[in-house]
Amino acid sequence: MTGFIKLERKLLDNWVANDPESLAVWVRFLTLANFKDQTKMINKQLVTVKRGQFIFGLNKFSEASNVTISKLRRVIKNLEKDGMIDKQNFNKYSIISITNYDDYQADDKQTTSRRQADDKQTTILEESKESKESKEYKNNIKKRGSRIVENWNPKKETIKQVVELHEAYEIHVIEEVDTFVNYYIALSGTKAIKINWDTTFKNWCKQPYCAIHEKKRKMKLSEKQESFVNEKNGTGW
Repeated sequence: MTGFIKLERKLLDNWVANDPESLAVWVRFLTLANFKDQTKMINKQLVTVKRGQFIFGLNKFSEASNVTISKLRRVIKNLEKDGMIDKQNFNKYSIISITNYDDYQADDKQTTSRRQADDKQTTILEESKESKESKEYKNNIKKRGSRIVENWNPKKETIKQVVELHEAYEIHVIEEVDTFVNYYIALSGTKAIKINWDTTFKNWCKQPYCAIHEKKRKMKLSEKQESFVNEKNGTGW
């Protein structure tokens, strides 16, 4: 026989590594197993021995390995019990199959292909996880709100709503933005965090301390005085 077999380091964690004869039997089994399907003549009959299988004779194997028949039977029984091999008995011979042979002895192409498939699946799962986490993060940010920025400005629709609601002058509403922004920039803690700054600004403009109301009052008073003066001049007073 030619070629080589692969032995993984994790074999040292298996129970066979704790018993020299069990280890010798297992390694010999891996060596005897077919790397590819073969057809053999046994007792004048053609027998297909598949990849990962080999023809087994108890006496012949005992002589070749120097392991006693009684010990060999115990090792085989333990290997079967652990699911490492499967043994089929026929007239005058047996066929032993190495369970998961492809995992032990996969060629480089198979290993690479499997690894690439695993990597691709892992990448898909990670990207899906990242996408989900990113979405959750954005939703959490949206729920938690944010601080105001120095160059913040309300939407045009917000200004229009404030003007209509309070019968204010647009110029006064725009001027109030600076006061509003400076106030919240100076704040700290949760009070400085808002979910919707346009809504906050509209609520701000409802309060008595908002300057648009005083400016509106003064503007109205000025208009009345101007109207009064015009009327006076018109009547010749």
